[in-house]
Amino acid sequence: EKLGLRDSLEPMSLQVFGISPTDFGTNIAKNERLFTPEADREDTPTIKEVCEDHRNESFRTVDAVQEAVTLYLAKLIACEPRIRQYVREKFMEMCAVSTFVTETGKPVAVDAAHTFKRSYRAFHITNRPLANFEKEDELFLDVLNLQRKGFVTVEY
Repeated sequence: EKLGLRDSLEPMSLQVFGISPTDFGTNIAKNERLFTPEADREDTPTIKEVCEDHRNESFRTVDAVQEAVTLYLAKLIACEPRIRQYVREKFMEMCAVSTFVTETGKPVAVDAAHTFKRSYRAFHITNRPLANFEKEDELFLDVLNLQRKGFVTVEY
């Protein structure tokens, strides 16, 4: 919007770049290919032609217009609720947590091991899926607490 694209681009000219973000979200939600790009039709202009038509003093080259439109479409796709939900679900499904003891955390980890403290298990986690953190268990909270204190580093 700040780039002036919203006013200069008609919805039909965005179809050259593929399907709309709403249609893409529908495809993802239904897990089917209900909507396909319409670029196969003969009367559809090419991407370069559309970019050439929208050049102005702000966007002097075709590449500048194409880059701005790509950024605009990426933001539209990222704002689509069904796509956001799909990405969240996949992240939660595929994300794994690993912890590594820092130099300042080594004495604390040794002390926790010698005194059989429950927090010791948070010092050595390797590729544990997020789904395996139980709701009643405080392991993830222990990991976050140790990270906040600087005793471990966490990788996702």
